[in-house]
Amino acid sequence: MGLATILRDGFVKYARANPPTEEERSHVKTVSDATATLDKIATAWAAEANPALAGLSPNQYLLERTTPDDWRMLIIEWAELEEGDSLPAPLREAVRARLSELGPVLAQLIDDEALWAEDAPGRGYAPILAAKLAGVLRYAPAVSPLLKVVEKAGVDDMIGSAAVYALSDIGEPAGDGLCALAERYKADVESDVYARAVEILTRLKPDERTWQYLKRGLQESQEMIGLYISLAGDYGDRRALFHLNSLLEEPLSLSTHDRRECLESIELLGGVPTARARAVVDMADLRRTTAAAKVGRNDFCPCGSGKKYKKCCGKSV
Repeated sequence: MGLATILRDGFVKYARANPPTEEERSHVKTVSDATATLDKIATAWAAEANPALAGLSPNQYLLERTTPDDWRMLIIEWAELEEGDSLPAPLREAVRARLSELGPVLAQLIDDEALWAEDAPGRGYAPILAAKLAGVLRYAPAVSPLLKVVEKAGVDDMIGSAAVYALSDIGEPAGDGLCALAERYKADVESDVYARAVEILTRLKPDERTWQYLKRGLQESQEMIGLYISLAGDYGDRRALFHLNSLLEEPLSLSTHDRRECLESIELLGGVPTARARAVVDMADLRRTTAAAKVGRNDFCPCGSGKKYKKCCGKSV
């Protein structure tokens, strides 16, 4: 029987026999309406698996007696049982203490494409657990498999989202790899891969390469222009003001939503719209107000967003 399975089975039994304190409740995992610290469960496992280990500290067992292969299976089993995206704190701290030994396990789990699928062992959560833990621990050797996820996983996949946040958490060590990825895809600024790479880069330490990739998106994108506009405001490089105003000055270049985003990004950068940009915005607002009198609240919004009027421009009318 796997370690995670025994831990799961021990939750209810030991929680009933030893109700957790309020302090314990603040950091334990909830399973089957019962909670208990991992220490209590690990003690139960040690006693059941081998009576000779009954007196061994659970933390000592996690730190000294488990092998990298044990940890690989433990993470997969925990993901299978909990369908969750985080490990209990004691497990995270055990990995932190043995990072040089167990870090490669995280990288292998992330890299294993067969584990990304929902019908895989761990129901697709094992690499997500590994990616999040690699980010929290800022494990730089995980950058390569995380970049592979960004390039290959679907934009809406949980593993893809986990990889984006993990690379952001790892920070500067991911910068060169992300720039290399953006460079390979820069011919298509509408691609999810390029957009993801630029998004993560804007969260890192300012870099001239990041600005060049972001500027490319502002200049060339149409379908994803809203994302690049938002990133420009968050990134904080005032050179974006020229491009943002240029976008506003073109009457048909932006949807109502993107126009609002543009104005917000200009404000975040400490700028003001040019006179021409303000005139275009005012004219667009006038057309929208006029159109509002002819549009039902459940009709599609005339701005072209594809949303119902009441959930789009109608909110502010």
